[in-house]
Amino acid sequence: MNDQGQPTPAPTEPTIQLPPPALGQPHAWAARAQQPQPQKRSRKHLIGYPVTALLALGIGAAGGGNADATAPAAASPTVVVTQTAPAPAPATVTQTVRATVTVAAPVAAADAGAKAVAKPASKITVPDGVGLNYQDAQDLWRAAGLVVAPAEDATGANRLPVLDSNWVVLAQDLKAGSKVPADSMITATVKKYTDG
Repeated sequence: MNDQGQPTPAPTEPTIQLPPPALGQPHAWAARAQQPQPQKRSRKHLIGYPVTALLALGIGAAGGGNADATAPAAASPTVVVTQTAPAPAPATVTQTVRATVTVAAPVAAADAGAKAVAKPASKITVPDGVGLNYQDAQDLWRAAGLVVAPAEDATGANRLPVLDSNWVVLAQDLKAGSKVPADSMITATVKKYTDG
């Protein structure tokens, strides 16, 4: 009813004007009329579904109405897929090693009664390094075939020469001119030129 007390007229549906069909052909709407039509829903009904869904989501997000708001939301289950690869088959390695062994055979003596004669060690004459700087003296002794031992400090302070050319040879342990076997050891007594 409207505000004047008269009944509200029912809403009318719009009418559609179709062109006249060709001769002998039925209207397209006639074919549609024979098919079952889906049930129409009112606009109010169509609007209600989305609004209801949104309200339900809002209530669920706020804690579900009477549900305890402090309760944690259920965690979504996590699915872990593990694939185990088969272990590789152990490899067999075959290696062939060839070794060559050389054996020295003793030389047969021409005469069975002959004995090997030992070769005497060579003798060298010891050069004189006294008065030379320690570097030059070492070079001289090594060239002759001697082994140079660490030098002794003439002052008794047990200093070791760092720059050998700054030291002078005062004495040597193997006497100059003596005959000694090669690779004999010689020791020098030295002091710095600045020692005075």
